[in-house]
Formats: sequence, structure tokens, C-alpha cells
Amino acid sequence: MNTQNTNHTAEHRTQTKQGALSHNLDFNAYSWIEVSKSALLANVEQYKKIIQPDLLGSVVKGNGYGHDIKLVSHVLDQSLHVDYLCVAYLSEALMLRDAGIAKPILVMSCLDRNPALAAGKNIELLISDEQDVAMIEQALPQEPIRVHLKIDTGLTRFGVTPAQAMGTIKRIHDSSSLILHGIYTHFSESQNPDQTFTNTQKSLFVELLDLLKHHEIRIPLIHAANSSATTVHELPMCNFYRVGIGTYGWWPTQSVKERTQQKYPELEIRPALSWKTYIDHIKYIPANIPVGYDLTFTSSREIRAALLPVGYADGYDFRLANKGQVLIHNQLAPIIGKVCMNVAMVDVTDIPAAQRGDEVTLLGNHPGLTTHDLANHIGSKNAREALVRINPALPRILVD
Repeated sequence: MNTQNTNHTAEHRTQTKQGALSHNLDFNAYSWIEVSKSALLANVEQYKKIIQPDLLGSVVKGNGYGHDIKLVSHVLDQSLHVDYLCVAYLSEALMLRDAGIAKPILVMSCLDRNPALAAGKNIELLISDEQDVAMIEQALPQEPIRVHLKIDTGLTRFGVTPAQAMGTIKRIHDSSSLILHGIYTHFSESQNPDQTFTNTQKSLFVELLDLLKHHEIRIPLIHAANSSATTVHELPMCNFYRVGIGTYGWWPTQSVKERTQQKYPELEIRPALSWKTYIDHIKYIPANIPVGYDLTFTSSREIRAALLPVGYADGYDFRLANKGQVLIHNQLAPIIGKVCMNVAMVDVTDIPAAQRGDEVTLLGNHPGLTTHDLANHIGSKNAREALVRINPALPRILVD
């Protein structure tokens, strides 16, 4: 992964204006992602304020939600407000340890490597069923490791059902290899306006926790909340919160934003990511000329078009054709024609100052360019899609 942990200095901006960026490989060849350190740190501080003294786990799976898992993990590792890093795969946890990350790491989904590799590395593993118990026991017969039992309350993915939980807990307690350090569930629609099913899931989880209390079974960490549930629901039974997209300054949905701001008017988060490229060419297109593959756009006037060296191979979705916008000189320019594998075209007729080499923002904290805007353009309700689809080979630059 080509990660640049350097500041985007005035010199780099000057190179962009001069059109020299395309061959300056110390910075980037054609497209780059800027990640704001101050935004990341401010966001986790905001979430910690509303959950303290409980623990905050920042979710860095999906290549750090497209921001670069190593880059954001190094930033979050420095934060006093982050207690855990949460990943999907054991391979991600091992990679972060090799990168020098020190905070505890929770693997939440798949044990895709030999669990023995996690021994002595402050990595905590999920238990999704009794097969996981047997696999970890076989890999670590003499070295106890902390595990978190996943309870399936309705997502119907990983985890044992509440009815199966007591048997699995006994199996874990009887094992010399496992220390039951956490128990958790995951809500399937906590970001939606209708919270009926989320409340059902919460009730099932609470019933199980009450049963454990009745049997005097104490498990140190209890968690259920993602970014949405952390701010929308009251979860007094939890002492650990897993914040994913909120860490990066994006609201899961507009309804979550509205409900959160009613409940916590002081909570403010800001996007940490900006995806940028530059104008590679300027092309003049007469009126009544078809543009791009499949002739999906025809010029209604003489157009001054900018060619951008970015396309769906980079994660800039082809469904943004004739819908998406980019920012040039603080003005929005519409995508015209199909987004190609490596090229997109925008209409800059109404931006006369636009010239070859100018910086272009594809995604960022600007109306029309947010991850929600891009998701809407491609017919998705998932604000995470535009982020995680950004090609991981593109450089991520830590700014401010």
C-alpha cells in the first residue's frame, strides 16, 4: 500500500497548479486522498464525551473506511479517547501489530489466520460458534487468550442465538485456552428511522444479560452499539461502544444526524477525508455532439470540458455518469457522459478560470460532494460505499 504520511504543503499545491503533479511520484501520479488528523482526533473526542467513562472502540475495518487502515490506526493509537481498535479480520489485527500499533485490538468477524498468531499480542478474538472454540483451543492449547462471544439477536450473520448462549458460555469457561472477556451483538437497522426491530434486538440482548446476572456470570465488556446506536439509543447495559463511520466524521444517515443533534446538540463531527485529482486536459466540444461511451450525453451548447485522470478503476463509481459533480475553484462542475475506467469528463464552461493542472475535489465536506451525495447518485442508501470503494493503492496523505 502506497501510503504517504506527509503534509500536503504549499509546494505540492503549487505543483498542482503548474500541472506537474502528474509525474511527481513523491506525492502522487494522478489522484490522492487527504486525511485530516485533527478531524479524526476531534471526532473520537466528541464520541468519548457522550459515552464516558465507558470504553470507545474505533472501527478501522474496510481499509479504515477507505482512509487507509494503517494511517488512521497510527493517529487513533495516539488518542487518549480511543480504548480499542476494532477490525473485521484477524489478518488486519496482525498487520496492525506489525505496523507498531499498540492499543488493544478486537477481531469482530473472521478468524482468517491461525489464532496462534494472535498469542501474546493483546488481540481479542470473536467466538461465533462452538467451532470457533474448538479451533482456538487446538491452536492455543496452553496459552489463554481473551475472546468476545457474538450473540445473534436478529442480524442473522455471525453468532450464537440467545438460546444457545449459555451452553457456549459454559464451553468457554470450561476451556483452559479461552478467557471470556466480552459479549456483544450487532443491530441490523439502527440507522433507520423505524427503530422497532432494533428495540426487539435490544430486548433479546438484555434478557440474556439478565439471565447471566441471575447465574452470577460476570463478563467484563458488554457491547451492542455501532455509530448509530451510540448516539440514538440508551444502552445502560453496555460499557463499550464500537464507532465506525462516525470516527471518520460522517453520519450514518440523515435521520441519525437529526436525532443525535436533538439529543446531543453539542456533538459535532466533521469529515476527515477529501479525495482529489487535477485537470489533465481541456477540450472544446461543439453543440450537438455526443460525448463518451454509449452516447449518454449530447452537448446542448458549445462546451469547455475538463478531462480528469480518475475513473471506476480508482473507485469513482461509473453510476455517477451524468449525475455526479466535482469541485473546481470552489464551483461545482457536472460529470458529462460515462465515467470511464481511468477518465471522467466534467463541464467547466461556467468556470472560465479552470485550466490544466488545477486541483479538483471528487469527494469531501462540501454540498454535492459528500459520501451521502455520491451514494444517492448511485442509488445506494449506504454512506460507506463511496469511501470503501476508493482504490487502496491511491496514496493517502495525512494533513494538518
